Amino acid sequence: MDKKEQLKFNALQVDVRRLQQVVGVLVRRITMLEKQNRSIKARAHQTGLDMATLNRASGERSESRGGPYDPPRGGRF
Repeated sequence: MDKKEQLKFNALQVDVRRLQQVVGVLVRRITMLEKQNRSIKARAHQTGLDMATLNRASGERSESRGGPYDPPRGGRF
């Protein structure tokens, strides 16, 4: 490998390492958010709230535009 090829190869190695770091951070963040989501759903299930009610309470727009409270009808969220 001549000097020019070696420099290109080194630059690519640096790029690959950086991408691996970014992917690692993203995977950790996604895992954390999934855990939080499971925790929120479990808490909602324990208190008898459905996700639409939780979303309204948190100020997010809910998919259903029903009344002020629509009690859960059983089953999964």
